Amino acid sequence: MIGIITESISCMNRQDCVRLMVRLMPLSYVVSGKSFPDVIAEGRRCPPNAFSMAPTAAQYYKVFGEYVARGYNVICLTSSPKISTSYENAMVASKAYPAGRIAVVDSKGVAGALHLLAQRARELERSGAGFTDIVQILQSVRDKLSTSFSMDAITTLRDAKRLGRVMHTSAAPILNQKPVCIIEGGTIVLKKSVSSGFGEIRELCAVHAAPRRMIVHYGIKDAVTGELIRTLRARHPHAEILQRPVTMALRVNLGDGILGIVSETI
Repeated sequence: MIGIITESISCMNRQDCVRLMVRLMPLSYVVSGKSFPDVIAEGRRCPPNAFSMAPTAAQYYKVFGEYVARGYNVICLTSSPKISTSYENAMVASKAYPAGRIAVVDSKGVAGALHLLAQRARELERSGAGFTDIVQILQSVRDKLSTSFSMDAITTLRDAKRLGRVMHTSAAPILNQKPVCIIEGGTIVLKKSVSSGFGEIRELCAVHAAPRRMIVHYGIKDAVTGELIRTLRARHPHAEILQRPVTMALRVNLGDGILGIVSETI
């Protein structure tokens, strides 16, 4: 028996979790010194001056213990350690249990990357694959994931030191334009700034070739979100495309204007 655990910023909804038998480790976000559990934030504005916190090692230790006590092996999928401390915390907690019972897998991404890996893990388990084989396959699949996203401003990512690098000097944010980022090797990279709308859609779609599955993430569903989804369906008619609003923990880092794509290549 295999338990699959990942973070709330996978943006999986209740139906996803039930269907895939996935347990979410909730992040928290802090506003004026008060902590709140991470939730899907569709229809809500991000509070000012908020910040997010990853699940602690103690939280992971408790949940791992519940699964191990019931005879499960555990696959724990985390955000990239270059983006979050979740991986480090899960690794610390895993060392308290017998070797081979808990595998902590760095997704090298965030959000939909966690969702797609969890989906692949459960499909493999249901097809009869063993624990060790599933972990090895996930480590291969994560290199076939692509992520692109746009936001209103790069300031929060930069100030929190989550921005890995700028692709080229002309990519600095420009007034009335939206920064577009990608994730490379687990690092957030600022690609360029583009005008909202068609320019934004063009850049978001550019890094997704021959996708098998895609997840479109958004903070506020608007006309640009709808046009992005129509564009993806036209370009990739055979790909499975899901739409998932992001959680508050992501919005405090990326803003209400977040719009992104995570895809798994065939």
